[in-house]
Parts: sequence; C-alpha cells; structure tokens
Amino acid sequence: MGQKSNLTTTRNSYRNFNFLTQNNGNYTFIFLFKKLVNRLFFLKGILITESTYNFTNNQLFCFFKGYISFSKIRVYKRKHLKKIQLNIKPYFELKRFFIRTLRLLKINFILFKFLNLNLSIDKKFLQFWYLKLKFAKRTLFARRHFLFIDFLGLLTLFTKGEIKSSAFLQILGEIFRVLPVRRQRFFFNFLKIIFTELISKNLEGQNLYKSKIRGIKFLASGKLQGKPRSSTSILQVGPVPIQSIDKTIEYSSLNVYTIVGSFGLKLWVYKN
Repeated sequence: MGQKSNLTTTRNSYRNFNFLTQNNGNYTFIFLFKKLVNRLFFLKGILITESTYNFTNNQLFCFFKGYISFSKIRVYKRKHLKKIQLNIKPYFELKRFFIRTLRLLKINFILFKFLNLNLSIDKKFLQFWYLKLKFAKRTLFARRHFLFIDFLGLLTLFTKGEIKSSAFLQILGEIFRVLPVRRQRFFFNFLKIIFTELISKNLEGQNLYKSKIRGIKFLASGKLQGKPRSSTSILQVGPVPIQSIDKTIEYSSLNVYTIVGSFGLKLWVYKN
C-alpha cells in the first residue's frame, strides 16, 4: 500500500514574527493587525508575498515583499504617480480596528518598508512563459487580460524562487475561482505543461535561470467538473517526498469559493 503524506512533516509557508514583549495579549492583536494590513494592500491591488513584523519598545517595524497588479500600475501611470499611496478612508471598519489596535498596543511609532517584486521580473523569462502559455489566453483567461499578465509575472518570480508556493497558489485560486465547469479539465492540462517546464532542463539550455524545483504536486478537491459528489484530483510531476526532515518541501493550502461550491487546493513544492 502507498504511504500517505504527513502534513506535520512538511514545511508550511510561515511569515516571520519577532515579538519582544512580556504581554501575551499583544500577540493576538499583532496577528489581527497583520490580516488588516494584508487586506488593505489587497484592496489596493497589491499581493503581499512575504511579511516580517518586529514589535519592541512600543515600536512596530514592518517589512513587506509584494507584487503590484498590472491594472494598478496602469492607474498609477495614468495619474503620473511615482509613489504608491494607501488611502484607508473608504474602509471604515478596517480603519476603526486599525486605530483600536494602536491604542491597545500603545504603539507610538510604526515603520513600513515595502519591496516591489515587479522590479525583479526577468524580461527573458516573461517572454519565455508568454510564448509557452499564450494558447490559453482565449480560454482560461477570456476577458481577463490583466489576470493573465499578473499570472505570468508571478510565475516568473516563482520560477526564480522570489516568491513562495503560497503566493503562487493564491494566483491559481484566482484563476480557478471564476473558471467554468467545462474548463476545469483544461486547467489541469494547463498546469501540467507549467509543472513539466519548471522541473525540466530546457530553461538552462536557453541561457535562463535554472529552476531549483525538482518535483511539484497539486491537489484539488470538491465537486469537480460538475459532478454531484465531491472528488479529488491529483497532479504530480517529478518526485515529491512524504517528509521534510532532510528535504526542502513547501506546503500551502487554500480554500476557493465559487458559484458551484467550495474547493480545496493544495500545493507541494520539492526544491533542491
């Protein structure tokens, strides 16, 4: 019999938190503060891929790595803005919780530092993936040109190891969320092409960055293809060990809610 994967031995994609405080009640507010900040960035079209929080001496230091969506970049270029400005006035509930968190934690200084991952996108990689995946532009990405451009950008960063599997799974969830039932089988074939290219050596032969991914596994569970009962579909390319004691395995999961029901997506990435 085959041995199942033990999720307790796989490495989850955690975010970093460093708290130098003796008050245990502050931890809860910091976690809620993290969700608040990520929500504010998401409402502004910015995907936070990695974040680090340092809280010490009533001072909060936040470091973010994020990807700015293509539609948001066009807005900034149209308005000739050189800096990104986050306006939280329309979001009254978030703003109220934001002020309440600062008062309870007695924070008198907050420092935000943002690293734009759009500047790390390799144009050669982007062109390579566009030529490989342009056949799906009128099927999976019909009337969603901006999503197709963002997917190519995040795929380029994922190939180079700039983002973790959780961020890549999130963009896959956005594609799957509005996907018609008849396109779900095509979606798996689309992923199989991507996974095969990620672990192949063709990238090295084209004078591009060599991918460190050796194996990748994708799992989707729910009422796939409009079936009345839920089922599970697994797509695996390359070897994926069942434990990470001496291996580097990234595990991430995501729940996607659609008009036909909820689906669970999981992703395992085995790297050198």
